[in-house]
Amino acid sequence: NFLTGVTQWLVCVKGMRKLFDPKIMDKFCEMPFSEKLKYRTGLKQLGAQLTVDMTMFQPLMCWPSFYLFKEFIMPDQKDYKEIESGKSVTAYQKCRFAMSKYGDNFWEDNFGMTGFWAPALTVIYSVPVQYRMPILHSVSFVWCNLLSFYRGGDGAH
Repeated sequence: NFLTGVTQWLVCVKGMRKLFDPKIMDKFCEMPFSEKLKYRTGLKQLGAQLTVDMTMFQPLMCWPSFYLFKEFIMPDQKDYKEIESGKSVTAYQKCRFAMSKYGDNFWEDNFGMTGFWAPALTVIYSVPVQYRMPILHSVSFVWCNLLSFYRGGDGAH
């Protein structure tokens, strides 16, 4: 999807180049694998990029967006039984329900996502920039299918 691609490009290409030294990033990404293992500065920066992705982007952007979109598109009607009949559900209430579901699943979702994405991003942040997006989109396709399977169905909480 277009929005996912733009977001990934902004975070993984543009954003990381703003947060971290692009000269070190480019040097590290262009090295053969055996040389990467010896380049401590590049390895430290790779670890920092993974940390930013796993501790900021993932829990503060990815999951809240997922739960909000899911609640607005496929609300679980049993959540709304407490609301008086005839009254419509407000956007605020939907946001509360979405964030409540995210809170219930916070640790499971974030550890699961980290287990999937940390190895993939290690590769993605290690390859030359021109290969990042094709690899990222391929891995993202697999992730979206897993996410749909585990969290996408009716009543999936």
